[in-house]
Parts: sequence; structure tokens; C-alpha cells
Amino acid sequence: MGASAGRYVTALALASITVPAAAQPGNPYDTERPEFAELAELEDRAVGLMSRPQKDAEARTEIIVAWRALQDAASTTLVDGGVPHPLTHAAGISAASQLYTLGENAEARAELETAIEGLRPYRAYYPAKWAEGLALLGVLMTQDGDADAAWEFVREGYEQYLAIGPVEITPDSLNGPAMAKSNLEFALAEIASRTGRAAESLVYQKASLDTREDALGPDDPDTIASYYSYAGSLRRAGRMDEAEKMARTAVERAVAHIEPSHPTYARSLEMLGIVLSRSGRPVEATDYLIRALELKRVHEGPDNLIFAYGIHNLGTILLQRENYAAAAPLFVEAEALFREKQGEGSPYAVGSLAYAAQIDFVEGRPEEAVGRFEALEARLGEESTDIDLRRRIAPEYVRALIATGAPDRALAVATSFRARLLESDQPDALFLRIANTLIARSRAVNDADATDEAVAQANAILELLSRRGAARMYGSSSAEIRGALDLAMEIAAIADDADLMLSAMQLLGGSEISAATLRRDARRQEADPRLADAIRALQDANDAVERADGAVLAALLKGRQTEEARAAHAEAMARHEAARSHLAAEFPAWSSTDADRRNPGLDDLRASLAEGEAILAVMPAYAGTYQLLVDRDGALVSATAGGRAGILSLARDLRGDAVTGNGVDRAAQALSRAIFTRNVRDRLSDKSSLRIIAGGALASLPFSLLDWPEERGATQQKLVDRFAISNRSGFQAVRPAEPKDRRLARFVGFADPAPFGDATTPQPAEPTRGISSYFDRDGPDTSVLARLPRLEATLAEVRDVARFFAPASSTILVGAEAREEALAQASVREADVILFATHGLVAGEIEGVAEPALVLAAPAGGGGEDGVLTASEVAELDLAAEWVILSACDSAAGMRGGQPAFSGLAQAFRSAGAGALLVTHWQVRDDVAAFVSRETLRNWREHGDKARALREALIALRTDSGLPGADEPSVWGPFALIED
Repeated sequence: MGASAGRYVTALALASITVPAAAQPGNPYDTERPEFAELAELEDRAVGLMSRPQKDAEARTEIIVAWRALQDAASTTLVDGGVPHPLTHAAGISAASQLYTLGENAEARAELETAIEGLRPYRAYYPAKWAEGLALLGVLMTQDGDADAAWEFVREGYEQYLAIGPVEITPDSLNGPAMAKSNLEFALAEIASRTGRAAESLVYQKASLDTREDALGPDDPDTIASYYSYAGSLRRAGRMDEAEKMARTAVERAVAHIEPSHPTYARSLEMLGIVLSRSGRPVEATDYLIRALELKRVHEGPDNLIFAYGIHNLGTILLQRENYAAAAPLFVEAEALFREKQGEGSPYAVGSLAYAAQIDFVEGRPEEAVGRFEALEARLGEESTDIDLRRRIAPEYVRALIATGAPDRALAVATSFRARLLESDQPDALFLRIANTLIARSRAVNDADATDEAVAQANAILELLSRRGAARMYGSSSAEIRGALDLAMEIAAIADDADLMLSAMQLLGGSEISAATLRRDARRQEADPRLADAIRALQDANDAVERADGAVLAALLKGRQTEEARAAHAEAMARHEAARSHLAAEFPAWSSTDADRRNPGLDDLRASLAEGEAILAVMPAYAGTYQLLVDRDGALVSATAGGRAGILSLARDLRGDAVTGNGVDRAAQALSRAIFTRNVRDRLSDKSSLRIIAGGALASLPFSLLDWPEERGATQQKLVDRFAISNRSGFQAVRPAEPKDRRLARFVGFADPAPFGDATTPQPAEPTRGISSYFDRDGPDTSVLARLPRLEATLAEVRDVARFFAPASSTILVGAEAREEALAQASVREADVILFATHGLVAGEIEGVAEPALVLAAPAGGGGEDGVLTASEVAELDLAAEWVILSACDSAAGMRGGQPAFSGLAQAFRSAGAGALLVTHWQVRDDVAAFVSRETLRNWREHGDKARALREALIALRTDSGLPGADEPSVWGPFALIED
């Protein structure tokens, strides 16, 4: 049997077994016996149809007809004194498997329940087919909300199957015993995940993979399906490095060994996309999901479960990217398909509808959200034990009820949610904390005394997430984490608790800027397996702490003795501390950068401020946008009017108007009024310097464009006219620089790098890329790089700036010299000012570059460099520069397709040791870039204040430069100073 015609793998990776009898030695019902010749002929026909590559609805209906024909014939072939031949029931299981793939779940379940019981007396002769039926029935029970019953049913069946005898792996058994064992293990893994048994889910998923690998080899479609399924389990467990390796293994083997028409091919790409989305690379992830969906549309058609899974998964990636407008219709379409194919109780239909309801909530439509959630509650039913779905529904449902003035109903839903969590054998510590916080928040609506309890519970959430770390948070559902942090910030605003607001903002900001850190850590771990093992030990220890924390909390809530649980918690904490101490002692370099990610307290921030300085943090979180203003006298917290959706809508309008050259007054004034309320303006009235910490998409907006709201009749000022503005990527206190004589500063400039091709020569049209060429990760697409225009004018810009420095202290790298290898030179490492006048790339802009990057000189050959300096490569550099000027288009661009900006090159240069960065938010003219760079450095050399230097340069650009259009926001607006 060819690879493309192998056993069909459903979207749940249950492999169909094409030999219904899987005849055991001495089977008296074997169709090889001459008296069963008619049954053998019908069986061969059904198996032949199963082996064909085409698996659309018409083909599956034909397969069902063939199994029904065998079933009918077997029912009239009497054995053992007048009972129907056992193939009556075995063929029924095969037919039920096809009914399931067609979405006929109710009929499939009824068929399975009858067939499994009918085959039970004969299971020793048909163990593989009986086990296949058990596995599929377990999946259907789970989808119908009977997850706990399914767990007991399948686990008992698995033990009975193993008790029949050892599974021997022979060429004749590959379609039978081995696949049946693997299917049971896979079903147990999926059910365990649904019922909160995370550790057992991983064990069974790995067992299923091992079984298939031993039986079929690594390149069989069913084994590849197990690779991507195991990758999904690792992702859910937060083990992202292993998950990505396993997902890439699945794609590599799918590309090399099976046809694109096989469902496993598209599903492998899909899983890699899902894993990448949880590793801080949703742009790259989206590309994989879209390509997988294209394959499904071509080879499976749009009216089936396979396609429904595809659009659902694409929706989850867009949800993570906060592209709610694009995600919502995908979930609606997926829900309709799942409901049609699997019935009202389908957990996938319920899950899609839950995501659609979440979008209603975060987009500021709580009434619509409540309507969807009520429909979900009715469909899920009170008796459902599907913990995974309840975790997806309850938090936003409770908050939407509060927002619509129904706190009593919210309290009931939150209390019921916690009760369901406590029914699990291993209650999830994070969601127990969330449930407790939701209960306290619901009570606080009518009882102010409950606000203190809400604050305490919110702090407990933050403590757990802080221990987990920003990098690990990427392994979880980002919507779940953002929702929990948003809840904590909402409570902080209600309670006027600046410490709670600061802690929540630090965690939210840390998760947003951790992508470069994740990539840097991955490189270090790949280079040093001992470091990888030590980090894994720390992560495992943290997982043990969370399990123990959940056990203690569950015991308290159930009114049980807690001594044993507390002892286990203390032991887990000791292991965690020992693992961290081991890392600190054995790998001090990693430990020091890990410590850099930790954040100061409110008192530390206040002490870091000079007279006339203030910090303003504005964070769009999940449903709301929150503010924290810190000055030397104290702090002010608030929730911004308009919520998250309203603020980001204004920010998009303002940025869009500025980039296109349209008037920005309306959007600037509206956004300014929302952020700079009367209380905020009063606190800033005597300030001259403002540090901005903007979260999410707001980080892609230059705040200098905003207006300073004046009293009626006063002259309107832009924010840059009122304040010296610097942007911060986080709350870290500014590292004091050693005093230097700025006249002795050393300068390096990169200008007009050697091109990758002749841009004046027409390039051939880019061919349609196949999946295999897309997966080629050897480097960037040089044909695209060759089409970038030369930057001859940048040489004059760099020379103009270099005039401020002594000739002996200036180095200009131009043409072929402006290459990646030059970054290792002492002149670059030790420079005080580095200017990159090059092209900048946004993540995903060209094939093979999944993160922000600078384009340097085309490589001359050898050396392993590709001429593209990515953010993760920047993070590995060792720089001493006080200034890095990125005079490139979109140099503030982030890892996530335009948001957040400071997770990109800017954060990477900070990780490399650079001080301040001058960046741009959109395309800039060469003459304007040269003027701003030159004047900013001139001002800095005079007085040493970087924020003031940029402010003076921008004012001079607008008023004194004489450059055409210099007073237009599209011209002077994109420049921003990042000063950490």
C-alpha cells in the first residue's frame, strides 16, 4: 500500500483499522475458512475501498455501503448453534467509524454501543476491532459531555485489551493490534486532557506514538499523525521547545514521505502553526494555518469536519493576534459545521461558539456575549464534565454578566465553575485562583467589603503567573492569561490599588516582550544540552508546585485536612528553589539575564524618577485598557473610558491617518481626552519629562502625535511640545550610565549595504511556492531581497552624522563592509553610537524571516551568515553602545505583525546591552532621517539628555529645517526614543 493510500487519519488522529477481523491464530470465524468465502469477498471489497486515497463524502458513503453489505451477510451466516457471525458486529464498528467522519455522531454512537456489546464475547478473536470501537466510543462520549464516564470506560477497555495478550508487531498485524492499542492510548490522552488529567494525557499520548513508531516506522502517515498529536500535548503542558521539535519532525516527514492530498500532510502543517503561535510567532503560524487550510479545501472540500477543524484553528491564531474582526466569522462558520456534523453537543461546536462569545466580550459587546454564553450553557448541560470547555466559558461569562448588571447570576456561575473544577482529580491551580477571584469580584459589586478579598485573590493569580514566568506564559492560551491579567487590573482600578496594577502590568508587558528572550534562550539551550536539562528541571519543578498549590487550595475549599497537601507543597517549593539555585550556580550567564526580566516595585520606580519626571503606563489588556501614572509623590490608577476596543480603534485611526498623510486632529484629540483625564493632567501639570510604557498595539503608536488637552480657548499643543518623551519596553528602572565625555564618543555607521542582486534588472515573477519550498528554513528568500532598492543616499546621512565625532573615533561600513560579520569587530562592540541606515523588515514580510530584521550586505559566501540580522541574532550580540539609531523603515516593528512594537528589534538591542534606541514606526524619507539623526546627536552632545535631544530635533524639523512637508505628522511623527 502506497503512502498516499494509507490508513485514513481523522482530525482527531484516530487511525482506522482496515482489516476488520485482524484474525487471531485459531480463530474459528476466520474468513479464510471455505465456509465463509462469501464474507471474505465482501470483506475484501470494503477493505479495498478503505485503501483508496479519495476520502470525500461520496467515497465514505460507498465505504459504509460496503460494510453494511458485509454486516447483512454476516447476520444471516449463523455460527455456534444459530447466532450471527461476529463480523456482524465488527463490520458495524467499521461502518460507525465512517459515520463519525461524516459527522453522523448520534448514529455512530448507537451503532458502536450495539456492536461493542455484540463483539464482547468474541474480543479474544477480534481484539483490534473491538479496541477500535472502544476508542471511538470514548471520543464520542467525551464529545457528548460524558468525559468522566468515557475515561473510566476506555481505561477499563484498555486494560482488558492488554489482558488478552501481548501485542505482537508483525507485517500482518500492522493494521490490527498495534493500531488498536495506539488508538486506545490516543483516546485516553484526549479524554485525560478534557478532564484535567494533564500528566496522564502526556503519558498516554507518548505511549500512542511509541506504539505506532514501533509498528509502522517513523514515516508512515499514522506515525506522523502521532508526532503532531504529541506536539499538541506538549504544547498544552507548556513544553514549547519539545513541542516545536516534534511538530517540525511531523512536517519534515510529511513533506518527504506522503502526498499533499493525504490529510496528515495538512494536519502536520496545522499543528506546527498552532505550536508557533504559542511560541511568540503568530505571523509565521498564520501562514502555516492558511496553507494547511488551502490543502484541505482542495483535497477534502469545505463541507466536512476536516475543514471545520482548519478554520477553527486559524481562528484561534487570529484570536491570539487580537485580530478579532477576522477571527469572529471563522468561529461562526466552524461552529455551524461542527454542529451540523457532530450535533448540538459537539465540544468543538461549543468551543467555537465560546470563542465567538469571548470576542463579543472583549470587543465591548457584553449583552451579545451573555446571549451566546447562555446558549452555550444550555447546550453544554449541567451534567457535562468537560472541564476544558468550562474553563473557556466561565471567566468571560461571569464578567459579561457583571457588565450587564447581573452580579447575582455572575456569582452563581462563578461558584458553579469552582465546584466543577474541584471535581477534578488534579484541580488546576490557576483556574481555581481565577474562580475564587471571579466569586469575590461578583460579590464586590454589592458589597464593598468583598473588594479586599478580590484584591487578595488577584494577587494570588499574579504570584502564580510570576513564578511561571513570561516565557512559560507563551505556552498557555494567551487569551486565558490576558483575561486573568485583565481581571486583576480591573480589580486594581476599582480598589485604587497601584501595587496590584503595577504587578499585573509587569506580567502583561513581560509576556508581550518575551519573544526575543524565548529565541535567545532556545539558541542557548540548543548549544548547551546541560543548560536545556537544567531549565527543564526548573520548569518541571514549577509544574509540581502548581499541582501542589492546586491540591492545597482544593483541600481548603472542600474543608478537608491540608497537612499532607501542605507538606507536598513545601517539598515542591524546595525542589523549585533547588533547581533555580542550580541554574544560578552552573549557568550564571543565563541566570543574570533571567534576573534582568524581574521588575521593580512601586517605591523603586518612584526613587528612579528625577524632579519633573513621571511614568505613564497605558495597557490595553483583554477587555479593558488601564493606566498607571507614577511620579515622585505617588501613583494614580484608572480604567480608561472606551475599554480596549474603543482605545485601539482610536489608535488605529490616528496611526492610519498619520501614515497616509490625512489629518490627525480628530483621532488625536479623542485619544488624548481618553488618556489624559483631568486627574492625569493635574498630576502632570508641573512635569517636563514623560516616560511612556505602552502595551499591545499602542506600542506601535508614537505618543508625540497626541494632543495635550488645553482649556477652551488655549493654543493647542502636541504632546512633544509639552514634554520630552521617551518610551520604555517595560518597568525596569533606568540603568545609570557611567559618566562619559561625550566629545570622546566612538561612532560606527552602517550604510548602503551591498545588494543581493541588481535592483535595476527586472526580476522574474515569483513562482507559486509549494509547501516543501515554504518549509525550507535555510534562510531568507534572496529573490525578494534582491528587489529591495539601493540606499545610496544613506552614505551621505552617515557621513553627516560622523562629522560630530573625531575622525579617529569614527568607522563607516559601506557596501560589502556593512555585513553581519562586522558586528563582531571591536570597533562595533565598543562603539558608543551605532547607526544602521539600512532596510528594515517586519516579521513575516519575506519568506524565511519570521521576526523583525535589518538587511545588511549580501554575504560573499561562507561564514554561515545570510545578510539578514534578525531580532534573535541581535539579542545574542555583546554591545556597549549608549545610542543605537535604527534609521530604517519600521525599525520599531514587533514580533506579531505590528504589535507590540518593542518586542522586536528594540527589545533585542536592549538584550544585547544597548542603552537608548532611536527608531521609526513607519517609512521615513532619507532627508528627514538624516536631519533627525544629526540634530538629535548634536543636542545630546551639548547636554546629555536623550529625550530632550529628540524633542528639540523634532521641533527644529517642524519649524526650522526648511524641508518640504516637515510640519506634517506623517513626516515628523514616526520617530521615537526607547530608553531603558
